[in-house]
Amino acid sequence: MNQYQNIGNWRRRGYDRYEATTETVANRRHVPQTTTSLFLLLPLSVVVVAVRLKLRDVAIERDGD
Repeated sequence: MNQYQNIGNWRRRGYDRYEATTETVANRRHVPQTTTSLFLLLPLSVVVVAVRLKLRDVAIERDGD
């Protein structure tokens, strides 16, 4: 094995290690990502409910006129 093959193997090992690290990080981030999306959906649903209530109030006022 000459020195260039050795460098190629070293690079490949480093890349495999990098891939494994990113995979592990992605697996670890899976649960917090779900939690984050829930925290983003909660304010969105609050806004939707508030808009619906406001539209209902406007409709009631128009019916009264």
